[in-house]
Amino acid sequence: MNLNVRVSWQQTITTASEAPADGFLLSEGGTHFIGPIKVSIIEGKGRGVLATEAISPGQLLLCVEPLGVVTGPEQTSLSVEQLQFSLLNHSCAPNAINWVLPCAARAMVVRAARHIAPGEELTISYLGGPQLLPLDARREALGSAFGFECGCPRCRAEEELSPGLATLLQDTASRVAQSFSPRLKRGMASGDRQQLMEVRRQAAAMMTMVYQQLRRVQPSLREQLLSSCYSCVEAIADADTALGDDEAAAGSLGKCLKAAAAVTPGSDLHVIVASKLEEVVGRLHGEGSLQQQQAWQACVEAHVARYGQLDQARLRRLAELNRTLTNVGGAGNGGGNAGRGRGGQVGAVLAGAGGVQPGRAGAGRGQAGQQQQPVALGKAVRRWR
Repeated sequence: MNLNVRVSWQQTITTASEAPADGFLLSEGGTHFIGPIKVSIIEGKGRGVLATEAISPGQLLLCVEPLGVVTGPEQTSLSVEQLQFSLLNHSCAPNAINWVLPCAARAMVVRAARHIAPGEELTISYLGGPQLLPLDARREALGSAFGFECGCPRCRAEEELSPGLATLLQDTASRVAQSFSPRLKRGMASGDRQQLMEVRRQAAAMMTMVYQQLRRVQPSLREQLLSSCYSCVEAIADADTALGDDEAAAGSLGKCLKAAAAVTPGSDLHVIVASKLEEVVGRLHGEGSLQQQQAWQACVEAHVARYGQLDQARLRRLAELNRTLTNVGGAGNGGGNAGRGRGGQVGAVLAGAGGVQPGRAGAGRGQAGQQQQPVALGKAVRRWR
């Protein structure tokens, strides 16, 4: 396909004085918007996108409608916004999040997921679930899909790990995929508490070895490295929740949240885990307790990074929706129907069309009125952005 770009990548972009809210974007069916960003040359990468001023988490950076499907050699013109988005580089610990608005135009939104300094490069993740795997697996996924080897700070840090720790991270991820996850799934489906407890014991033993090795690593790197064996931490949280142990689940979900926030802030995974943790902590310590307020603040930060600033009522509705969709048979288990159903409900909340109706948030995932099963985070986050 021959792309006939209408603007120079060096062109200075005039930014809007105030970013529209997602509700407005939805009501307009997708609105073109460019925030305080510019295209520039990034040493060792070529072109990239930089922040032109200090940016806060949740700030809208870009909104662009898709080019559409091209089946022949026709020339396709890129708008300024489309060009900007196409030049966002990958990082395995990005500072921005992109997702598609659930509206007819299917517009792509890019928001800041962290504080971004003036002149700092904006990055997104090109990966979904593999973002939470060790270095070799991430590089294999990127090389296969995009044909490059990532050299982001997270990858460079993992290159410097001792052979023992690097092998342990790989072995942990492999053992979860080959043993823990299948057995956990069977135990949850059958209600076999003995099997759930055994999987939890083995996963916890594996993570104890990881924690011992991480003590030798700089504290600033530990949470990012922990995210490389996220699946094992997640297996423990799933077992704790299925066993009905709120105290243990609060601890294991807290570790999941730290790992998710470290490498995939503002993602589906981030908001799902934060929502579930707030629910468990509230049940354990009581609504209004200090612990519940702290968990709610972490939940708000996750949602703001993804959806932008919202009033408390909409935040509560989104958190309730994200908690509901972590149930077995949810977004990660059954494919696109659940994802499309969730997208429509998210859009309704953002656009102010009402909240989540009890008993209906899982529509399309199972039989109507079916009793909800124990939560399995792993089934809800295999495909996230």
